[in-house]
Amino acid sequence: MQLQTSQDNVLHELGDPVLASQDNNTTAAFAEPFQDSFTQDLFASMDGVEFDFPWDDTRMLSSFLPNVPFEGLQDEEANPLAGPRTRHWENLPNTTTQPEPLETGSESELASRLPSMEPERPEVMPLRVAPKHDHDRGSQQPQEQRQVHSVRPWKISPEDYTRILGSFAGIRAALPPSFSLPSKYTLSRCLEGYFRGFAIHLPFLHAVTFSAASTAPELLLALSAIGALYRFEPALAYGLYDVTQSLITWHMRQRTRPALDRLTNEQQQQKPATPRSSTGFATFPSSTPDVSETYTDDGALQMLQAMTVLMAMASWGDHDLTRDALSMSSQVAMLARELKISDPETPPAPNQSWEEGLRHEKRRRTLFAAFSLLNLQSVAFNVPPLLLNQEIAINLPGCASSWQAPTAAEWSTLRDTHMPPRPFQEKLNELLAGRRIHHEAALSSFGNYALIHGLLQQVLLARQASGSFVDADGSLLCDTFVETMHRAFHAWQESWEATYESTTDPSSPKGPMGFNATAILRLAYIRLHAKSGPGRKLLFTQERTAEALCAERVVRAEDRSSRLDQAVLQCIHALSIPVRVGVSFVARTQTMNWSVEHALSNLECAVFLAQWLLVVSECVEASGLDTMRLDERRLVNTARGLVRETELRGHLDEKGQSHVVQVRNLAGLTVQLWAQIFSGHHVFDTVRLVSSQLSRLASTLQNQ
Repeated sequence: MQLQTSQDNVLHELGDPVLASQDNNTTAAFAEPFQDSFTQDLFASMDGVEFDFPWDDTRMLSSFLPNVPFEGLQDEEANPLAGPRTRHWENLPNTTTQPEPLETGSESELASRLPSMEPERPEVMPLRVAPKHDHDRGSQQPQEQRQVHSVRPWKISPEDYTRILGSFAGIRAALPPSFSLPSKYTLSRCLEGYFRGFAIHLPFLHAVTFSAASTAPELLLALSAIGALYRFEPALAYGLYDVTQSLITWHMRQRTRPALDRLTNEQQQQKPATPRSSTGFATFPSSTPDVSETYTDDGALQMLQAMTVLMAMASWGDHDLTRDALSMSSQVAMLARELKISDPETPPAPNQSWEEGLRHEKRRRTLFAAFSLLNLQSVAFNVPPLLLNQEIAINLPGCASSWQAPTAAEWSTLRDTHMPPRPFQEKLNELLAGRRIHHEAALSSFGNYALIHGLLQQVLLARQASGSFVDADGSLLCDTFVETMHRAFHAWQESWEATYESTTDPSSPKGPMGFNATAILRLAYIRLHAKSGPGRKLLFTQERTAEALCAERVVRAEDRSSRLDQAVLQCIHALSIPVRVGVSFVARTQTMNWSVEHALSNLECAVFLAQWLLVVSECVEASGLDTMRLDERRLVNTARGLVRETELRGHLDEKGQSHVVQVRNLAGLTVQLWAQIFSGHHVFDTVRLVSSQLSRLASTLQNQ
């Protein structure tokens, strides 16, 4: 394949990497060594590769990205070590179910129900259970059998709904007068939206043991609110959001009431003890709630879970709710500290029960969910993270298989098979020292996700502390810190590759946690090398225009280096995933598989890559093509090959254009591709805003 403008031999070398390598023996023609072995390994496997297909990491990016990032279903069938072909919600039922008949007020007229299409008996299917010290994916391991039970955590029986009505009746004075509890069918539909949508990206509720009737009212409403968004019912979603926020505010006020009474010297009323519900909150038979309410540990945990869900909804939903999200963040951080996120955990007892193990794991997952969302707020809103790495002393979340175990017996078997999770602080320090963290046992996908958030926070805090946003000379962070973080990223990626659930396939049955972690890795790379968050200024600062962003560069000519190339490669690989799957397909189906992390990450990838391409074109225009290093030429060709695989291919290779114009045009085309990727429907307004702003940026670049 050759560029149409074939008059310039140098242009051939830029436009056709395969031809260049054949004519010039690329590995020998360019004597310039790369700055480190990591980058050498990265590009060593890229020689002779057709850059139309940059997603084949087995040939091209083997040392920098996972060896087999796009496991297809056929590949899994051929691989005896591949796990069962299940969906993200492995223990949840098939979606083709027959609904229960609608009920009348008496529920007696339609007592008979149609037969269910779901199996009433547990089925037997294989489950990969790796031995404790087995981390070699290439070794043959037997597959043990397990029973897969039909689990529908969103199901609400008439008895459950009666209990839910009773719990809300006890706090009716704390609810808005106009509030009416949705029907059990509406609640069930919304809960299904939560478990099939939001929960797969932050799994901190145990689907097997979840019961809507035993859930605190504020948590039930919060889950229903965000679940309604995933059912594309925004009016219902934000109505439930408003009620949930009012209820949480009332709870917070009740917690401070004793202190305020004491400080104002008011006489405390002596009231008999009130009965306590299974949710950990007092239940009130009268219309006036008792101000002496106190929390149990489970009640505080459910409050944190409700606020975490609500904070996510406010952060990524309608832009006008941003103030709510930021005000809730301080309360979330406070509750996390009250739940002893800073206290080291004691080793579990050998005879620990399933219930006790689940209680500890649910607490860990909830706390790390809050930690990760607060980090994402730092990225999106440029605010300091309210939970610091140094505060976190709890253990990392455990493996997904034991978390999803449907019975105590299976949980016990998996618990004996896998190593217990290690402290977050211990593993983070090992990463920062550049050491491998999976030498004893592979970490869980949630554990890797938490650790990459820890590394991202290190970069964010270093950026803010160094004052590099306003440096007079515009210098980057010190070389020692950059080198430390690159070693940490490399060690983290080795851990990611050793984890069974890790994949860069958006629809992998292994779940999206590993896929989401790669988005955070790219954010960390970009923030390490960009003077400021390139995407944040487009997304959440309304007065910023695309023209102003183009004028304010986050990548400069003097920043070009092998380290910067690695950040650029992360951006290109991020674009290669939707191109491989299909840009139009991703735009129409991303709702469930692509989390908000990818919208934030890909926005910054789009701006970072575009600005890097503009810098390269300016350097070539000023000093000629010889100013480009070999790795830079490969990166440009890789990006160009991606565009050629899309509907925008007709905008490439226009006759009469110089290579400078073509590289500059490539910057606008890559941004336009990203805008198309996020142009489809999504539950959160943030994603739609990403698409509109990228479209404006692409138009600006193409008109320059």
